[in-house]
Amino acid sequence: PKRMLLIVFGLVVLLGSSCGKLTDLDGDLGRDWPNASSALLTRPPDQVGREGNLVGERRVYYVATSGSDANPGTQTQPFRTIAHGASVLTPGATLYVMGGTYAESLHNAIPGGTSWSQPVTVAAYPGHTVTIRPNSGADRVLHFQGTTTTYIVVEGFVLDAVNVTYDAVKITAGSTSGPAHHIRIKDCEVKSAPKQGILVTAGSNDNEFIELDVHDNGTTDFHHGFYIGSDRNLVEGSLIQRNAGWGVHVYSEMVSTS
Repeated sequence: PKRMLLIVFGLVVLLGSSCGKLTDLDGDLGRDWPNASSALLTRPPDQVGREGNLVGERRVYYVATSGSDANPGTQTQPFRTIAHGASVLTPGATLYVMGGTYAESLHNAIPGGTSWSQPVTVAAYPGHTVTIRPNSGADRVLHFQGTTTTYIVVEGFVLDAVNVTYDAVKITAGSTSGPAHHIRIKDCEVKSAPKQGILVTAGSNDNEFIELDVHDNGTTDFHHGFYIGSDRNLVEGSLIQRNAGWGVHVYSEMVSTS
C-alpha cells in the first residue's frame, strides 16, 4: 500500500522514503480531511461542571500540581498526576491539565476512544502553559501502542524530551498487542529529544499532527522531526525546524510532491 503524508495548504503529498527538510510550515490553515473534524474540544471550560464530572453525556476531569490522586478529579478537587487522571477516562471523556510542569512519562497510559465522535482527550486547560518533562531514565514523553490505543486526542502541551533516552513521541505496535492508530496530537511543542521528535512505525496508520512546533530534536542525520513509516498520516499547519536530520522523513517508498 502507498504510504501517504499529507501537508495541507500548499498541498504536499509524500509517498516515499525521505523528503527534503521542511521548515516554517506555519500559517492559519483550514482543514478538509475526512476523519479530522469532529474530535476537537467541543465545550469551553466554563460550561463544564466544577463539582460534578458529568457534563451532558461526557465526563470531564482535572489535574493540577496542587491536587491529589485521592481526589475525585473535579475542578475544585483535581487529581495530581496526568497518568492517574488518564486511567479513569472512558470514550468521550476529557482530562484537563492545569498549568505547571509534570515530571511524567505517559507510556501507554491513555486509554483509547471508539471513534472521532467518542475520543479520549487529554488537553492543557485553555490559557495555561503545561509542560510534560519526564525525569532522567524515561524512554519517551508519550508512547502509544496496541490496537485498543486509538482515537486519542492530545492537545496543548509542551512535550519536553530533554531527559528521555529515545524519542519525544512514539506511535507503534506492541510485540503481541498490534499497532496503535488514529492518534491526534494538536497544538503541542515537541522538543529536545535525543532521537526522533515523533516516531510512527509500520501499521500505526491514520494519525494527525496539527499545528505543532517540532524543533531541536536529534543528534545525528538519522534523527528527524518526524520519522513516519505508516500510511495515511496528516501533518498540517506545523512549524518544523532545527532538527538534526530531515524535518519530515517518510519511509520507504518514492516521493511525489505537488
